[in-house]
Amino acid sequence: VTKWRAVIFTCLLFLAEFTRGHLVGGFPWNLPGYIFAAGQPISQMASVIGSYGLSAFVILISSSLALAIDKRKFIPLGLSLAVLLAAYTIGSQRLNKAPIKDTQYVEGVKLRIVHANIPQKDKFDPAKFVQTVNHYLRLSLSDGFDDVTHIIWPEGAVPGLMLEDKNLMRAIDNLMRSGKGEPPIFITQTLRAERRSDFPLPDYYNSAVAISFPKNDTWQASSFYDKQKLVPFGEFMPGGKLAETLGLKSLSTAMHGMTPGKNGEVPIIPGLPPVSIQICYEIIFPSSTPKLLPPRGEKPQWILNLSNDSWYGDSSGPRQHVNQARYRAIEQGLPIIRTTSGGISGVIDAYGRQLAQRKLGEDGILDSYLPRPLRKTLYSHWVDFVIALLILGMLGLGYIDTRRLQSL
Repeated sequence: VTKWRAVIFTCLLFLAEFTRGHLVGGFPWNLPGYIFAAGQPISQMASVIGSYGLSAFVILISSSLALAIDKRKFIPLGLSLAVLLAAYTIGSQRLNKAPIKDTQYVEGVKLRIVHANIPQKDKFDPAKFVQTVNHYLRLSLSDGFDDVTHIIWPEGAVPGLMLEDKNLMRAIDNLMRSGKGEPPIFITQTLRAERRSDFPLPDYYNSAVAISFPKNDTWQASSFYDKQKLVPFGEFMPGGKLAETLGLKSLSTAMHGMTPGKNGEVPIIPGLPPVSIQICYEIIFPSSTPKLLPPRGEKPQWILNLSNDSWYGDSSGPRQHVNQARYRAIEQGLPIIRTTSGGISGVIDAYGRQLAQRKLGEDGILDSYLPRPLRKTLYSHWVDFVIALLILGMLGLGYIDTRRLQSL
């Protein structure tokens, strides 16, 4: 029975983590596998077995260590350490074959990531609304503006229904046209509303949109990407219409609860390859990146993460969030452009390495090119569920063997 203890414990704890990440909407924050810093050698195994596979391995090492200390059984620990050494060796070789200096970039694209250090309480202060918007605009229009093809604002930059504020959009339109060259494409998060025929209140969506500024015409908005995985109590109140009827409101907005996106459609962003847009904590889900992007069925070539990390303050939260985001790059072989309010913004390559960043507490911009993706990784085909089935199989074998030993 003893020889199966580490395996059975690993299987049970892994299944608990897997369940936490998938059932009732899921919340896979800080999986055990994230103890390996993203972009380092061992983290590269996520391109094969994903974050859940690494998590199973971490639990197995821990249980094997406990077994060695408590029962003086050293074989499981020895095997685990051997696998750990092999993973480090393979990951090191993977990174050595792709030095950062050889990173390839998409031609004709120069991104401006706007990273403003504005406390969360100031965003909700109506008296500071104009001041907040002007700060984002000043950063957007700073030196180098004429060479930028796309400007990206984070989630929470402008509270409320940005596109319905005619004065604000007129000001943005005028300023984006103030350069010497072609106006850049403006990418941002905003709330939007849709009227409902069966309920007096509209549906509110947490959305991302790309805005262009054509000659001899007013600004034009692309289709919207509507966030699909909402934060309970933060973006919606459990209880649905009953909570709305009672007037209960979410923590992150003065509005009633938001509605999850229905189909995951993504906008066409002029001048950029197909993108998987992931708003805020959507990126902590290992399965958050679709194989094909609706509605056109294109393969994503990069990931755009718009986030508001101001809620965390100067804590471990923003650092944990960016580490988890970097694991999505390793799993999918896709670069990530990440722009945050009150967090860590930057450019992440397809190996999870931070090529450039604006740190927590900094205020400014980051101009960068867009890295190219890798070929499809082995992880991409529902590996999480394959691992879960393997774990169930191991549990079954352990149970059968235990019953056999007990019958002797």
